Amino acid sequence: MENIKAFLLDMDGVVTNTESQYEAFWDRLKDKYGLKMDDFKHRVKGKRLKDIVSEFFSFLPIEKQKNVANDIRTYELEEMVYTPINGVLEFVKSLKKSKYKTALVTGSLRIRAQKAMKDIGLTDYFDILITADDVTKGKPDPECFKMGAEKLGVLPSECIVFEDAFNGIESARLAGVEKIVGIMTNYSKEELTKVATIAIPDFEGLTIEDVLLKIK
Repeated sequence: MENIKAFLLDMDGVVTNTESQYEAFWDRLKDKYGLKMDDFKHRVKGKRLKDIVSEFFSFLPIEKQKNVANDIRTYELEEMVYTPINGVLEFVKSLKKSKYKTALVTGSLRIRAQKAMKDIGLTDYFDILITADDVTKGKPDPECFKMGAEKLGVLPSECIVFEDAFNGIESARLAGVEKIVGIMTNYSKEELTKVATIAIPDFEGLTIEDVLLKIK
């Protein structure tokens, strides 16, 4: 596809294999602070830390809200183990050698994104990082993907986005991205293809040419 100029990838559940760890952590967190919401671990996917606290824990006193934020930061930076999604290292490294521009677009803080990329060996493999530190609104707002395209000097319609969460897919769609690859980390192929262009289990054996052919 000659009009595609950039690949924009979400981090958790797309580049890093963290979703099962997160789900267990979100269950512990809601129980600790008395949040009564059975689907919390699904609704929280793709959201920034500050939005998680303000949207789901606003019933708590301010000091308790600060404790929630601290618990999340401590877990993400000191306890979580970062490993790559199957095949993603080879795929991102092939992008680095190609003509295509790349961005990591995540709702995480920059310090966490940098740590995760260092831990899995992808430091400096993305042209730019768009993180929670860079935007005023988190996913599903389109700001992050619009910013990613703009900083790469391309249009959203010239990008392919890789996402695993509905919030992220909606963010990309609202930004004007027309080609979205759903990664089946959290949801089935049937669920993802309702909102994404195509759905794949991971990056194992995947080439740039494969993506361009599949997404036509």
